[in-house]
Amino acid sequence: MVRLVDVATMGVPGVPKTFHFLAGLPRSGSTVLAVILNQRPDVYASPQTDLLQVMHLLESQIPGLESHRAGLRREGYANMVRSLGETFYADVDVPVVIDKNRAWGTPYNLRLARLLNPDVRILATVRPILEVLASFVIQARAHPETNFIDAAMARTDFYPAQYRPIDDARCDWLMRPNGEIDRAILSAAQARAHPGAFHLIAYDDLVSDPVETMAGVSRFLGLDPFAHDFDDLREVDVHDDEAAFGLPDLHQVRPELARRSPPPEDVLSPYVLARYGPTGGAYPW
Repeated sequence: MVRLVDVATMGVPGVPKTFHFLAGLPRSGSTVLAVILNQRPDVYASPQTDLLQVMHLLESQIPGLESHRAGLRREGYANMVRSLGETFYADVDVPVVIDKNRAWGTPYNLRLARLLNPDVRILATVRPILEVLASFVIQARAHPETNFIDAAMARTDFYPAQYRPIDDARCDWLMRPNGEIDRAILSAAQARAHPGAFHLIAYDDLVSDPVETMAGVSRFLGLDPFAHDFDDLREVDVHDDEAAFGLPDLHQVRPELARRSPPPEDVLSPYVLARYGPTGGAYPW
């Protein structure tokens, strides 16, 4: 299923690529959206990558270089940062690449995205925060000895884990300032300031009306219509979630698109429902 350049052709330039981006909240359908997009022969939608971080690391080191401080070949250094997308995806021989990172939409990273494509297009999946938290709690309960949330709370001596029920502490950790969810919220919030650059995709819409939802995605990206199969979903990139997160089923995609999650009220405590529900905070969707 993965459309990669044969090893014998490595080093031979592939087709020119147009870069788009996939952001959004965790547990909001971004993985299944990538699986659906990968049914197209002209698209490769990645799993979560660190291309963004590599671009940031390289760019942050350049100002300290002697030749850059002297004003020499500064455009060359800018070209190096721009070229990282083509280099990172040199083995992917399709014309449209959608790189997934939940932070693509944040203000600093929007500028990096425009280095790869000045006409930036960011898909951002969104979902009610309580549903996101409930999904994580269910996963953590199933793997109490290995899940990354409990491991991170222990490693950082997260105080609420000492005095709140474990599921409440898990939610507080997930919602900590500058954490992954907070960063994803900031990213999606930029849609208001950059009309035309973002396309928000509600999890409910993807599950309940996938045909129209994917038609909207195609229109936003400027792609030809495509007849997706929502009853035979197959992953292109298999995540080793147990090694990375201690949650072996975190990114599992079932063959048929359907909602299976219980209501958050059946999973979360009154404390979490009140603190992170609709009355506890305003979100941009």
